[in-house]
Amino acid sequence: MFWRTTNREWLVLIAIVLVLNVFRLGSVLLVSGIGIALCFIYIYFRHFIPLRKKEPGFKYVKVNYDGTVQELNEDEKEYLSTEYEGGDGNRPYIKSRYSEKDGNGTLNGYIPRRRVPGRIQINPPIENFRNLPL
Repeated sequence: MFWRTTNREWLVLIAIVLVLNVFRLGSVLLVSGIGIALCFIYIYFRHFIPLRKKEPGFKYVKVNYDGTVQELNEDEKEYLSTEYEGGDGNRPYIKSRYSEKDGNGTLNGYIPRRRVPGRIQINPPIENFRNLPL
């Protein structure tokens, strides 16, 4: 989401606005408006443009701790399809970018399938993960 931008991204956005304000084209409002518009365009391209073509399958995939991506099994699909309240601590963490890290600093989480970069292979699900040896 756009409110999860990093410090570097905020610096880029502020630099765009400042550079545009240096070139005063007669009206501060016009230049500020252009800077704000460019900021929104940057945010849109950074967070909302699909990175893959439309593929069959469930809307979300899972990013594992090691960065690999896999399809969801039936339990995970049910988990993501459940409606949750806004402050519910059990709701899934859905990333907006592949490189986004969770609160523990890992890549683990769910991501929309179209936001996975094309160079990353999506592996089949592990169907019976509860019976795997420890």
